[in-house]
Amino acid sequence: NTPGSFHCACPDGARLAADNRTCLDIPECQEQADTIRNEANCLECVEQRPGYACALCRQGYEITPNRTWCNEINECDRSNGGCQQQCENTNGSFRCSCFLGYSRVTFVDVQARSDVDECINIDECATSNGGCNHTCTDTPGSFVCSCPSGARLEDDQTSCVDVDE
Repeated sequence: NTPGSFHCACPDGARLAADNRTCLDIPECQEQADTIRNEANCLECVEQRPGYACALCRQGYEITPNRTWCNEINECDRSNGGCQQQCENTNGSFRCSCFLGYSRVTFVDVQARSDVDECINIDECATSNGGCNHTCTDTPGSFVCSCPSGARLEDDQTSCVDVDE
C-alpha cells in the first residue's frame, strides 16, 4: 500500500497481468526452454505452480532434490565407474583406461548382454626381449632385465657388463 493507492505484487513463479491486479503463472518451460535444456540439462520440463520441475535429465545427469536442475553424475565415484583400473569422468559420461604396462581389451559378455572392458598385462619381454641384453622377466605392468652369473646390470637397466673377478 502507498498513501492514497496500492501496488500489487505476485509470488515467485507468477507475474502481474496487464490489469496490474491479477497474477498469472509464468510458463517457465516455454519461456526459459533454452536455459532449462542447455544449462540445467533438463530434457523434459513440467510446469508447476509456482515454477517448474525437471522430469527427465540428459544421460549422465540426475535430478536435484528441488527438481529444477540436473547435476552431472561422477560415475567414477560409484564403484570406479565399473572400470578395472582407471576411471576418467567426462561431461555426462566416463572413460575407462589402464595403467602403464597394461592393454585395454573389450569383449562381449553374452550372459550379461554387455561389453566388458578388461586390462590385460602387456608382456614386454615378448617383443625384442623387452630391450634386455640377456634375460627379461615379465612382471605385472612392467618387466625386469637380469644378467647371467659373472655379469651385472648397467645403469640403463637393460645392458649387462662383465664383472671383474
